[in-house]
Amino acid sequence: MADDQPQDTSLAVRRKAIDDWLPVTSSRNAKWWYSAFHNVTAMVGAGVLSLPYAMAHLGWGPGVAILVLSWVITLYTLWQMVEMHEMVPGKRFDRYHELGQYAFGEKLGLWIVVPQQLVVEVGVNIVYMVTGGKSLKKFHDVICPDCKDIRTTYFIMIFASIHFVLSHLPNFNSITVVSLAAAVMSLSYSTISWVATIHKGVLSDVDYSYKASTRTGAVFGFLSALGDVAFAYAGHNVVLEIQATIPSTPEVPSKIPMWKGVIVAYLLVAFCYFPVAWIGYQYFGNSVDDNILITLEKPAWLIATANMFVVIHVIGSYQIYAMPVFDMIETVLVKHMNFAPRFRLRFIARTIYVGLTFCINYNLKPSDLVSSWEVYYLNRQLDESTVQNAEMDGFLLHLQTEQKEAVLKEEPNLYVYSSKDVDMILNDEEDLKEVIPGTPTDKTLRLDSESFDSTGKSNGNGYSSGKPSKLVTPFGRRTDKFVVKFNINNLPDTKNGDNKHAHENLEDDIIKRVHPRTKCSLVVHGSGPEPGCRFMYDRIEDRFNALENHVRRHAALLSSSGLYEEPMDPTIASQRNVFAVGMICCEGEGHLNDKSILLQSSVEHSGGQRVRLDLNKLSQFSIFPGQIVGVEGHNPSGHCLIASKVVDSVPSSASPDEDLHPAKKQALDQEIQSTDSTYTQKEISMLIASGPFTTTDNLLFEPLTELLAYASRKPPQLLILLGPFVDSEHPEIRKGTVDRSFDEIFHMEIIRRLQDYVEYMGSDAHVLILPSTRDANHDFVFPQPAFEIHPPNLKHQITSLTNPGIFAANQVRVGCCTVDILRQLSGEEMSRNLKDGTPSDRMSRLANHILSQRRHAIKAILFEI
Repeated sequence: MADDQPQDTSLAVRRKAIDDWLPVTSSRNAKWWYSAFHNVTAMVGAGVLSLPYAMAHLGWGPGVAILVLSWVITLYTLWQMVEMHEMVPGKRFDRYHELGQYAFGEKLGLWIVVPQQLVVEVGVNIVYMVTGGKSLKKFHDVICPDCKDIRTTYFIMIFASIHFVLSHLPNFNSITVVSLAAAVMSLSYSTISWVATIHKGVLSDVDYSYKASTRTGAVFGFLSALGDVAFAYAGHNVVLEIQATIPSTPEVPSKIPMWKGVIVAYLLVAFCYFPVAWIGYQYFGNSVDDNILITLEKPAWLIATANMFVVIHVIGSYQIYAMPVFDMIETVLVKHMNFAPRFRLRFIARTIYVGLTFCINYNLKPSDLVSSWEVYYLNRQLDESTVQNAEMDGFLLHLQTEQKEAVLKEEPNLYVYSSKDVDMILNDEEDLKEVIPGTPTDKTLRLDSESFDSTGKSNGNGYSSGKPSKLVTPFGRRTDKFVVKFNINNLPDTKNGDNKHAHENLEDDIIKRVHPRTKCSLVVHGSGPEPGCRFMYDRIEDRFNALENHVRRHAALLSSSGLYEEPMDPTIASQRNVFAVGMICCEGEGHLNDKSILLQSSVEHSGGQRVRLDLNKLSQFSIFPGQIVGVEGHNPSGHCLIASKVVDSVPSSASPDEDLHPAKKQALDQEIQSTDSTYTQKEISMLIASGPFTTTDNLLFEPLTELLAYASRKPPQLLILLGPFVDSEHPEIRKGTVDRSFDEIFHMEIIRRLQDYVEYMGSDAHVLILPSTRDANHDFVFPQPAFEIHPPNLKHQITSLTNPGIFAANQVRVGCCTVDILRQLSGEEMSRNLKDGTPSDRMSRLANHILSQRRHAIKAILFEI
């Protein structure tokens, strides 16, 4: 017994020494106001700026109730934690997991509490690391808009470097000044947001209806808003650790000053949250952004100041949430791994932790997503605040390619199969033997039809495919060659073999009727950019004049049809109906809605002014930004044109060229290139194909070879190929593993094949090629100039169009574009259908917009059809 007592005493002394060294329990001389600003720093964060957006999804009644109830409930639960800190006489639960161990047992309590606490606190530190870096970048960009752009990664490094210093402060009380500054900053940017909102004033058309237009959208928006509110009231994870720094005696237990500080903290939280949420929603309604600072927009100094306040605040918040993690790490190192409690140990452990919260941004899936999006955003030169569906589809492809490359890096000899490859492999039929055509042995030898058919045996007369003759690829081994997958014609339902023959017979009938061996007329309208032109030198005045000319031309066509009155100024107050022509615009950067539709008339009629357009009286319409329409209606107040009819197309009786100025007509005629204008036939056979023209596993361009083989067997009058040809998204091009330049690939693999094709088919064959913004060998601009190709003696047989491009063949006028215009229109269109249940064909309606507008339309005028 005598030996055990000194051992117990030394153990108690060692435990006390360790407790005096650990950050949570080393200093217990905190004042009640320490707990006040520690709690404010832990709770009030950037989430307060999203509360007006949450109100827009909740509405006034539920929004106010949920905010107040959340404030009351979280205050009550925090009071419970303060009371439980010393609920066992003679013992203080200084850490969250100690309370969990008392409630659930020594081991189970650790497993229940510690993982959740670490996920929250480490996760918050990671988020704050990114938030601090992004806010620093925003501050830099606002105060120095002309400075060189610096990647967000470097600003995150700058933010992390601050914590490499502050993290070595030993305990909670030593970060008091940092926490106080953070609390002041949180109050400051909260106050800035609602004071600046009052200064900006209530929007003239403020709307308090739900932000979502559908019931499903309203439900999901409501649930998302509940999450925003819950996130804003976080901060309970560090309450016990904060209270552990306050001294406690039987006369004055720690819960008394702690509760005093909590009351002050929650009053400050109410001062921050309620004005921001309610004033922001009252002044901006459902048009408020998810960050109210974005809605405020300007002045620049205000945005810069608020972002710097956010930086200072997250510096303090990072330290508040990191301190309990430091305590856990150092407890394990000292108590369980028996390291001596020294400064060197603390320095190494905390430095590694800060480094991990910085580096983990590049290893975790969410941060991988952020980094990949930045790369994709910069490479595609996107500059819109709203992400379009087409951009997200491209980003998905980008991520899939990155994952494939990561797998191939670990397994260099691994082949990644596509879904088509898998279908081919699972096919039980025997593979067809195939020999790829080789380089011609005799230049004077004429190509026959089998030369273009990769399914036949090689006779040495094909052109080089750039691969060994014995190589058989998954594409070459497929068994469903030239099988029709989809047909828009109403063919009878038959078996695969019969359906194939029926389709071929239908094609033969069309080809025989059109006489494919007869040369077609071809007129190329060259009104796009010329090859070698200089980009980004167009003036704002030229852009405005282009828009103005289209509006005036549309107005002239509608007026000359005799069906409508002369256009008038829609901005003038009038009780009688007027007819006006103008362009649909959106007020702000979002999508069109009932409150954001504007009509911009021409300078001739209204000085180019805009007027709000009310379409509530219309039972059916379809509009999009940039669309030119005629509107019948009246404007009783001078501020809003109430439409009774919208004319979105020019009558077919109006000629597109009859109202052009003579000088414009002459200029247009000079821009037309014609191969023959003596043909009057109004039927034409065309074969249209879109790239890429090679598979993702190689650059052998086997699909192009088979396409030309098909065109040689069933020759069309016109073969139209749409890019990309040398696809910048191809894995080998992205990785830079090709040993030829992009121009060499284009001319050797594409142009040479086309030359062989037209030489074989004769002088009646025509090939048109259209570039894509994904072509690695061409200018990354839109509209794109045509390819610079000069095939010898084949100038009028192989022609390159601009992107978008226009041509007329046998008096059939065709517009081509490699940008998915229908998808972009789908993302911008606002429509209303009849309420009688009549089905609406959306794709036909979108396609009709292009024809009725007589131009390729992508949110603004790009090219005239």
